[in-house]
Amino acid sequence: MPLYPPKSNQETPNGRISHNQQRMNNGEQDQFLMKKEKEHITAQNVKSRIYESKEDVMQKNNPFDREVEEYEEWFKTNDKLLLSELAAIRELIPTSGDGIEIGVGTGIFASGLGIGHGVEPSKKMASEAMKKGINVLNGVAEEIPVDDGSYQFVLMVTVDCFLDDVSKAFSEVRRILVNNGMLIIAFLDKATPLGELYEQNKHKHRSYQHANFHTSAEIVSLLKIAGFEVIEKRQTIYSLENMLQDIKSGVGEGVFAVIKAKKINV
Repeated sequence: MPLYPPKSNQETPNGRISHNQQRMNNGEQDQFLMKKEKEHITAQNVKSRIYESKEDVMQKNNPFDREVEEYEEWFKTNDKLLLSELAAIRELIPTSGDGIEIGVGTGIFASGLGIGHGVEPSKKMASEAMKKGINVLNGVAEEIPVDDGSYQFVLMVTVDCFLDDVSKAFSEVRRILVNNGMLIIAFLDKATPLGELYEQNKHKHRSYQHANFHTSAEIVSLLKIAGFEVIEKRQTIYSLENMLQDIKSGVGEGVFAVIKAKKINV
């Protein structure tokens, strides 16, 4: 698609043809129109006439679009690890109020935790989530397509490592939360034994090769900057053996870390 949609050869950018223009031959008129077109292109015009829509870009850059079946199969094969992760989140998630998962994927966590709403950039993953009864909006964490103060809590599960701008995403989460609303963020803690292995070997996996893993200290710092107060922490997954694993308070041992943070009113 061209950067600038062609205009009718019967109009100038101002919508009128002068007597002088009418006397121009076709070649001269085309040159005149091109010159006037350039003069009337503003920054907003350029912004709104990009080659691809943001949605197209999201689809191209989302590695999980190509691995939906593999993603689902991993959780089926590692069902005990999934149960451990769900249990860790469940200890911190509010028991009442409307919630939404940002980066809902195929809906594995939302459906397991009774969350009925989600945001997901991958259309293929969103389709699977909708089959599980999740109401999914197409969008990204940095620009959540939800009104201010819409939810009592927000869940994010291993999304941070794929974001273009974590700080902006946290600010967006804060915006859609009610006063004193909660963000529950689960992530792969880079500052743990398994986290170090993930970091060292991410180049071997198509989905993780461009991932930017964070430590719990980094996540806490970003949350505070975005206007959140950390309330509680949980951790699990100390081994990749498919078995139920302990849920512990704090962080630093289990690669699957969960932090509950409250929106601070300012």
